[in-house]
Amino acid sequence: MSKQERMIDFQYKLSFIIKICVVLVVSAVIYEIILKNFVSYQIDASSTYASARSTIKSVDDFLFPSLWFAVTIFTLLLSIGIAIISVFVSHKIAGPIYRLEVSLRDFKRGKFYKVHLRTKDQIKGLATLLNQFVEKLITQISTVKKKSLNLKGLIEESKKEITKGDIDFNKLKAINEAISSEIKNAKEAIGHYKT
Repeated sequence: MSKQERMIDFQYKLSFIIKICVVLVVSAVIYEIILKNFVSYQIDASSTYASARSTIKSVDDFLFPSLWFAVTIFTLLLSIGIAIISVFVSHKIAGPIYRLEVSLRDFKRGKFYKVHLRTKDQIKGLATLLNQFVEKLITQISTVKKKSLNLKGLIEESKKEITKGDIDFNKLKAINEAISSEIKNAKEAIGHYKT
């Protein structure tokens, strides 16, 4: 894996981590607000020891349900935030993979076209490489088709020369050399594909 590839992955990972941290910070702020609202109970300083003791006891009885409620809300908000981020992140990965899958099925059927992805999709580099491959493949297919048509014409010309009664061997030799040249050019056009 090259340094550039690690850097791209690092940027993607960093943005994901930042999103999760934002959800955590927002949830913590909401948690603190809820906790302060439920627990902020002031003791009257002018009261007696007995009333202060009963006040502290009632705060203690009130504290556990408040904390339980705050933690529940915090967990719920955190879960919702993480679920939302996960949906967006999965769409950035699963959506482009689906588009590539559909494109590859079309390519298999002989229908070639450029694959378009959103600029911030994680596998944009893969789509770019696939598009370069398809462009080269289309160019090579058209070259092979053209060479095939040239070969067909040369073979027909060769047949005519042979079927006419007076055979011009020099012309036949030139046609044969042209056929060999076209075959060589067609092989070069598809030569880098290993089978």
